[in-house]
Amino acid sequence: GLSVISPKWQEQEDEDEDEDEEYEQTPSYPPRRPSHGKHEDDEDEDEEEDQPRPDHPPQRPSRPEQQEPRGRGCQTRNGVEENICTMKLHENIARPSHADFYNPKAGRISTLNSLTLPALRQFGLSAQYVVLYRNGIYSPHWNLNANSVIYVTRGKGRVRVVNCQGNAVFDGELRRGQLLVVPQNFVVAEQGGEQGLEYVVFKTHHNAVSSYIKDVFRAIPSEVLSNSYNLGQSQVRQ
Repeated sequence: GLSVISPKWQEQEDEDEDEDEEYEQTPSYPPRRPSHGKHEDDEDEDEEEDQPRPDHPPQRPSRPEQQEPRGRGCQTRNGVEENICTMKLHENIARPSHADFYNPKAGRISTLNSLTLPALRQFGLSAQYVVLYRNGIYSPHWNLNANSVIYVTRGKGRVRVVNCQGNAVFDGELRRGQLLVVPQNFVVAEQGGEQGLEYVVFKTHHNAVSSYIKDVFRAIPSEVLSNSYNLGQSQVRQ
């Protein structure tokens, strides 16, 4: 029942045992990825860095209202500069078609103020152009809120100025190129000469108000005028 082991069998078993020990002592390593896989990981990391982070939001474009508006030929913030830059500054007051009052026997009157030329409001001035035919009369009138300057541009005529006390402060003839200053509330009347009279009046208010002697008589009852001047009712109505 005994078995004899030959030396060859013993050597073969020893070699098998040595191989088993070497296999157990060798450390195990995870399998390696191919080289192209690492390059793909680097590209993924670069793409993540290029994307904006939530703690740094992208800048928004400037709003339209932050930009300065531009007018016609000038910059403006509130519209005032644009109105001044585009404001009309020229007007021919001597045109017969622009006359406010016309009488074929006496003449015509043209008025220019801030209502017809808004730029005059900035300067506080208004103007009036008067053309009187031969022996034509501009009835007595006065300015309620402005002084005036009369400048004769053509012809000659007689001018009379009366102060608030009823005293005549000027009664004479004005010719072309002459100038006369009339204070506020002083009554003035003009009459054209043989060649007529043309003059321009500059007033120190952008919307000067004038009153006429006829307006005073219209406000008085006809009975009072009839008894005061010994006139009939028909004459008072005229």
